[in-house]
Amino acid sequence: MKELSKDELLGLIYKINFFKTFTPEEKFKLADIRSHLVSYVPNAFILIEGDPGDALYILLKGQVYITKSNSPGVRLAELVPGAIFGEVSFLSHRPRLTNVRADAKVLALRIDPEFLEVVGPEIAWKVKDQLLTAMVDKLDRMNLVFQEAKRRIPGDEWYKRVL
Repeated sequence: MKELSKDELLGLIYKINFFKTFTPEEKFKLADIRSHLVSYVPNAFILIEGDPGDALYILLKGQVYITKSNSPGVRLAELVPGAIFGEVSFLSHRPRLTNVRADAKVLALRIDPEFLEVVGPEIAWKVKDQLLTAMVDKLDRMNLVFQEAKRRIPGDEWYKRVL
């Protein structure tokens, strides 16, 4: 992937919902921090199941898909720009639960403890706040899936199938 200009990167940041509460100055500062931008070619592994969860990622450009090592051909999910991944292992300090692979050329922002230090406390706090909001949204969506499974599958069978 060719290197983006600061204006192009800023344009991507403005499109990502995760950064909606950030001031223009904070978005500008993020566009200056190139050391935490990572790019991947199609089919490259971004996260590998079982590896340490030392960072989370915000997808800025491209598409990724999620698999499990025991079923590599089964795509559990596909993520598009704005998606966050790797957050569970990053926050829990546990090994990665899934693989994440690039489906196309990918550009992502890698957020790790060093990044949070570099951006300063105000931006770090906003990152954490937005991360919490995103995780609550994911939990709400998962609850809807469980409710639908319970509605469609009779008795206690839904519980056995889903879990």
